[in-house]
Amino acid sequence: MNDSTPLWILGAIAAVALAAWLVVMGWPLLRTLNPDSPPAQLLALVDGLAAAEDLVAHVVLDGGEGTPVEAFVRYVAGPAARIDLVTPEVLQGEVYTLREVTEGWLLVHYRPGEATGVESRMQMPRWLDQLRDLGRIRMGIRLGHIAVASPRAGELVVEGPLGDISRAVLRTTPDDPLKIKRIELYTLVEGVERQMMALDVLEIAYNVGLEYREVLAFPESPRRWIRSPVTAPGA
Repeated sequence: MNDSTPLWILGAIAAVALAAWLVVMGWPLLRTLNPDSPPAQLLALVDGLAAAEDLVAHVVLDGGEGTPVEAFVRYVAGPAARIDLVTPEVLQGEVYTLREVTEGWLLVHYRPGEATGVESRMQMPRWLDQLRDLGRIRMGIRLGHIAVASPRAGELVVEGPLGDISRAVLRTTPDDPLKIKRIELYTLVEGVERQMMALDVLEIAYNVGLEYREVLAFPESPRRWIRSPVTAPGA
């Protein structure tokens, strides 16, 4: 992604990537585990996410730099995602949409104050491609290179070779694992672990009847379009 793209967008994409990774983890090997084991708890979350046709969430994202961003996130199977910014005030009303296209992904930034839409075609970063390598992930679990632990009720810690993500911490409501409360992603910088982002989920609801076109529609049609060249973030 180019240097003009806010850091929190990378954090949002990382969160979506983590959710996608969780979905692909639900293979029969884990179904034979003790239902109270941490890997089985992860599977329960995976199964719930995989069954969801759409979701709406009210979140606060801290990318580690600047003011945390409050937003409403919408997702519909397709896939397509939408982020409506609430705070900081200077960004209120701006909208980002992301959808898969033939050439990769299309990110659109709607700026209501300028009545402008900024369109960028992009390729997903290398670390996301690594997360989609099912054979590598499965082998990592079997050999113990990827570990799942539950230090306390409602918390799952996933560690191992997950691309640029060294560790992921998921916190949910203990009696409802689909009620995700917080996601933390960590990475290694010169051998020292640092937090990539933290996402607090204030509210989340599944299968509310969202439509694909609804996720991608803007409050008003932009009067001006700016189209950027294809970018390859994290390549």
